[in-house]
Amino acid sequence: MFSVHFSLKKPKISKRPIIAAAIILVVIVTALAAVRSRSKPSQMLISADGTEYSPVINDGGCSGFFAQIGLDAEPEPVRKAEVTVPYEFDEFYCRYNELQKHAGMDLDPYKGKRASQLTFTLKPDGDGYAVILVADGRVIGGHRTNGEYGGEMLPLI
Repeated sequence: MFSVHFSLKKPKISKRPIIAAAIILVVIVTALAAVRSRSKPSQMLISADGTEYSPVINDGGCSGFFAQIGLDAEPEPVRKAEVTVPYEFDEFYCRYNELQKHAGMDLDPYKGKRASQLTFTLKPDGDGYAVILVADGRVIGGHRTNGEYGGEMLPLI
Protein backbone atom coordinates (compact mmCIF):
# COMPACT_ATOMS: atom_id res chain seq x y z
CA MET A 1 0.00 0.00 0.00
CA PHE A 2 1.02 3.57 -0.52
CA SER A 3 0.39 6.73 1.39
CA VAL A 4 -0.12 10.29 0.23
CA HIS A 5 1.19 13.21 2.21
CA PHE A 6 -0.05 16.72 1.72
CA SER A 7 1.80 19.71 3.01
CA LEU A 8 -0.20 22.77 3.96
CA LYS A 9 2.87 24.99 4.00
CA LYS A 10 2.91 27.78 1.43
CA PRO A 11 5.90 27.68 -0.84
CA LYS A 12 8.36 30.41 0.00
CA ILE A 13 8.44 33.00 -2.80
CA SER A 14 11.31 35.43 -2.93
CA LYS A 15 10.27 39.10 -3.05
CA ARG A 16 13.48 40.17 -4.75
CA PRO A 17 12.29 39.54 -8.34
CA ILE A 18 9.08 41.47 -7.64
CA ILE A 19 10.99 44.42 -6.19
CA ALA A 20 13.46 44.37 -9.09
CA ALA A 21 10.60 44.32 -11.62
CA ALA A 22 8.93 47.26 -9.84
CA ILE A 23 12.16 49.28 -9.91
CA ILE A 24 12.66 48.54 -13.61
CA LEU A 25 9.08 49.59 -14.32
CA VAL A 26 9.55 52.90 -12.46
CA VAL A 27 12.78 53.60 -14.39
CA ILE A 28 11.08 52.88 -17.74
CA VAL A 29 8.06 55.07 -16.95
CA THR A 30 10.34 57.91 -15.79
CA ALA A 31 12.46 57.66 -18.94
CA LEU A 32 9.38 57.69 -21.18
CA ALA A 33 8.01 60.74 -19.36
CA ALA A 34 11.34 62.56 -19.82
CA VAL A 35 11.44 61.77 -23.54
CA ARG A 36 7.83 62.84 -23.98
CA SER A 37 8.39 66.14 -22.16
CA ARG A 38 11.40 66.90 -24.39
CA SER A 39 9.44 66.18 -27.55
CA LYS A 40 6.45 68.30 -26.55
CA PRO A 41 7.73 71.48 -24.92
CA SER A 42 5.47 73.63 -22.81
CA GLN A 43 3.13 76.03 -24.60
CA MET A 44 4.48 79.04 -22.65
CA LEU A 45 8.10 80.20 -22.48
CA ILE A 46 9.80 82.72 -20.19
CA SER A 47 12.79 84.79 -21.28
CA ALA A 48 15.70 85.80 -19.05
CA ASP A 49 14.04 89.19 -18.44
CA GLY A 50 10.80 87.51 -17.30
CA THR A 51 8.76 88.00 -20.48
CA GLU A 52 6.22 85.17 -20.77
CA TYR A 53 5.05 84.31 -24.26
CA SER A 54 3.69 81.54 -26.45
CA PRO A 55 5.93 80.29 -29.26
CA VAL A 56 2.92 78.81 -31.08
CA ILE A 57 2.23 80.30 -34.51
CA ASN A 58 -1.52 80.57 -35.09
CA ASP A 59 -3.53 80.96 -38.26
CA GLY A 60 -2.90 84.72 -38.28
CA GLY A 61 0.79 84.18 -39.03
CA CYS A 62 3.72 85.49 -37.04
CA SER A 63 2.30 88.95 -36.24
CA GLY A 64 0.78 87.73 -32.97
CA PHE A 65 4.06 86.14 -31.92
CA PHE A 66 6.01 89.35 -32.59
CA ALA A 67 3.39 91.50 -30.83
CA GLN A 68 3.62 89.52 -27.60
CA ILE A 69 7.42 89.93 -27.46
CA GLY A 70 7.26 93.65 -28.24
CA LEU A 71 8.41 93.63 -31.87
CA ASP A 72 6.56 95.27 -34.75
CA ALA A 73 7.31 93.39 -37.96
CA GLU A 74 5.92 93.38 -41.47
CA PRO A 75 3.28 90.63 -41.80
CA GLU A 76 5.04 88.76 -44.61
CA PRO A 77 8.61 87.48 -44.52
CA VAL A 78 11.13 88.94 -46.97
CA ARG A 79 13.01 85.63 -47.06
CA LYS A 80 12.10 81.99 -46.49
CA ALA A 81 14.52 79.07 -46.29
CA GLU A 82 14.51 75.49 -45.07
CA VAL A 83 17.29 74.59 -42.63
CA THR A 84 18.28 71.60 -40.55
CA VAL A 85 19.39 72.10 -36.96
CA PRO A 86 22.70 70.22 -36.76
CA TYR A 87 23.04 67.06 -34.68
CA GLU A 88 26.34 68.34 -33.31
CA PHE A 89 26.69 72.01 -32.34
CA ASP A 90 29.91 73.71 -33.36
CA GLU A 91 31.14 76.87 -31.60
CA PHE A 92 28.74 79.06 -33.60
CA TYR A 93 25.67 76.96 -32.75
CA CYS A 94 26.69 76.73 -29.08
CA ARG A 95 26.78 80.55 -28.93
CA TYR A 96 23.58 80.78 -30.96
CA ASN A 97 21.81 78.38 -28.59
CA GLU A 98 22.91 80.52 -25.63
CA LEU A 99 21.16 83.41 -27.39
CA GLN A 100 18.05 81.22 -27.64
CA LYS A 101 18.20 80.31 -23.97
CA HIS A 102 18.20 84.05 -23.15
CA ALA A 103 14.83 84.19 -24.90
CA GLY A 104 13.55 81.07 -23.07
CA MET A 105 14.06 78.72 -26.01
CA ASP A 106 16.47 75.82 -26.55
CA LEU A 107 17.52 74.20 -29.82
CA ASP A 108 18.79 70.98 -28.19
CA PRO A 109 15.47 69.10 -28.58
CA TYR A 110 15.46 70.01 -32.29
CA LYS A 111 18.90 68.64 -33.22
CA GLY A 112 18.67 66.96 -36.61
CA LYS A 113 15.19 68.34 -37.32
CA ARG A 114 14.15 70.56 -40.21
CA ALA A 115 12.82 74.06 -39.63
CA SER A 116 11.67 77.02 -41.68
CA GLN A 117 13.87 80.09 -41.35
CA LEU A 118 11.76 83.21 -41.86
CA THR A 119 13.16 86.75 -42.07
CA PHE A 120 10.86 89.69 -41.33
CA THR A 121 11.53 93.41 -41.71
CA LEU A 122 11.08 95.28 -38.43
CA LYS A 123 9.01 98.47 -38.39
CA PRO A 124 8.94 101.47 -38.31
CA ASP A 125 12.29 102.27 -39.93
CA GLY A 126 12.83 98.98 -41.77
CA ASP A 127 16.54 98.91 -40.90
CA GLY A 128 16.39 95.80 -38.76
CA TYR A 129 15.23 92.26 -39.22
CA ALA A 130 13.80 89.48 -37.08
CA VAL A 131 14.82 85.98 -38.11
CA ILE A 132 12.85 83.10 -36.63
CA LEU A 133 13.10 79.33 -36.88
CA VAL A 134 9.72 77.58 -37.01
CA ALA A 135 9.13 73.84 -36.61
CA ASP A 136 5.87 72.00 -35.95
CA GLY A 137 3.91 75.27 -35.80
CA ARG A 138 6.06 76.90 -33.12
CA VAL A 139 8.99 79.28 -32.95
CA ILE A 140 12.01 77.28 -31.79
CA GLY A 141 14.63 80.01 -32.15
CA GLY A 142 15.48 83.33 -33.64
CA HIS A 143 17.37 86.60 -33.42
CA ARG A 144 17.37 90.24 -34.42
CA THR A 145 19.94 91.58 -36.85
CA ASN A 146 20.77 94.63 -38.96
CA GLY A 147 20.96 92.36 -41.99
CA GLU A 148 24.70 92.66 -42.60
CA TYR A 149 26.46 89.38 -43.28
CA GLY A 150 28.48 88.50 -40.19
CA GLY A 151 26.75 91.30 -38.28
CA GLU A 152 25.81 91.10 -34.62
CA MET A 153 22.88 88.90 -33.65
CA LEU A 154 20.72 90.05 -30.77
CA PRO A 155 18.13 88.02 -28.87
CA LEU A 156 14.52 88.33 -29.99
CA ILE A 157 13.60 89.32 -26.47
